[in-house]
Amino acid sequence: MKKFSFKFNFLNTAHFNNVLKVIVMALVIMLPFLNNFAQSVNAQPFFVPLPSAALDVPAQVLIGENFNFTVTFDNASTDVGYGPYIDLYLPQSGADDSLDSESEDGVTYTSVDYLGNPVRTWEYACVEGSTITHPLTGLPVTCPAAPAGTQSPFTWQLLVIELPFGSFVNGQPSVVVDIGATVSSYADLSTQLPILAQSGFRFGADALDNPSTDPPIIGAQISASVTPTLFIVNKEYNWRENETSTGPNYTRQYTLTVDIPADQTITNLDIIDDLPENMQFVEVISSDPAGATCTPPSTTDPNGTLTCHFDSVIGTTADVDASVTFSFYIPLDNLTDTRVITPENGGCVISENPVGASAEWDLSIRAMTIRLLASA
Repeated sequence: MKKFSFKFNFLNTAHFNNVLKVIVMALVIMLPFLNNFAQSVNAQPFFVPLPSAALDVPAQVLIGENFNFTVTFDNASTDVGYGPYIDLYLPQSGADDSLDSESEDGVTYTSVDYLGNPVRTWEYACVEGSTITHPLTGLPVTCPAAPAGTQSPFTWQLLVIELPFGSFVNGQPSVVVDIGATVSSYADLSTQLPILAQSGFRFGADALDNPSTDPPIIGAQISASVTPTLFIVNKEYNWRENETSTGPNYTRQYTLTVDIPADQTITNLDIIDDLPENMQFVEVISSDPAGATCTPPSTTDPNGTLTCHFDSVIGTTADVDASVTFSFYIPLDNLTDTRVITPENGGCVISENPVGASAEWDLSIRAMTIRLLASA
C-alpha cells in the first residue's frame, strides 16, 4: 500500500511540474507581445474623429473697405470629437507692407460670430517661422511661411476660435462662423492675399483632458485667396430667370454697375458692354451719376459695343457708385441673317454678353497714375 501510494503521488507530482513548466515557458515567450499590445492600446484611442474646415471668401475685395467671409467647421468621421476649434490666419502684412513702412497693407479681422452671437477668440501676431503656444491645446504652433512674392518677415494675424460645443458628431449640422474683415487702404492692387484655416479637437477622441493618451486631433490646413482691387464691375438682368423670347415685343434691360472704395476718386471711367451677334441694342435708359457720355452700337443691326464715359466718380460706402441701364431684345435673325432659334429644333440659345470697365487712379502716395481694367 505504501509503495503504491508513493508511486501514485510521484507520478502526479511529476505531471504537475511538467504542466507548470509549459505554462511558465508560454508566458515567457508571450511576454514581449503582451507588453507591446498593452502599450499600443494605451497610446492611441480607438476612435478617430476628423475635423475639417472650409473657406468661402470673395474673389475680389475693395481696398480700404470691410468685407465678410465664412469659415465652416465639420467632422468628416463617424466618431465623436471633443472640444472643437478653428485656427484662422489672416495676411496682416500684405504684399510688402506699405511703401513708406508706416502701416501693414494686408487683411485683418473686425468681428467673429456664430448665428449672430459672439464666440470666444484669441488673437496673436504670428511672424513667419516663429512659435506660439496654442491657448486651447497647449501645443507649440509654428507660424506659416510667408506667401510667395511677399516681403519678409511676414506677419500673420492668428485668430483662435473656440466653438460653443463640447463635442461634435458626424451628421451634426456644419458650424458656419461669420468673419468680418477689412483690407488696408495701402493694399497692393491685383495681388492675391491668402487666408488659411485649420480645425481641430482640443480634447481628441474623448471628453477627458488627457493628452498623454488621447492627444489633440488637428485637421488639414486649407487656403483661399482674396485680391484687393480698386473697383468691382457687376451686371444685373432686370427680368426673371435669365430668360426671354425673341422679337422686339420682348424688350429687356441690363444694369451695369461699378463699386468703388469709399472716398477714392477715379477718373475717365469707361463702362463697356459687348453685345453678341444675337442681341439687338435699343437705347440707354439712364446713367448714375447723371451726365455720362455714351457711345451706342447700331439700333438696326445686332452686335456692337456700348461705351459710357464718366469724367470722375467718387466712391461711397454704398454697393453701387456708378451705373448704366440699357434696353435690348433678341431678334429673329442674328448678325449673319441666321435664325437665332431654328424652327426645326426650337429649344434654348445662349446669349453671352460680357461687360468690363477701365479707369485712371491718381495714387498720390505712390506718385503715379495707373489705368485699371475689370470685367464681369
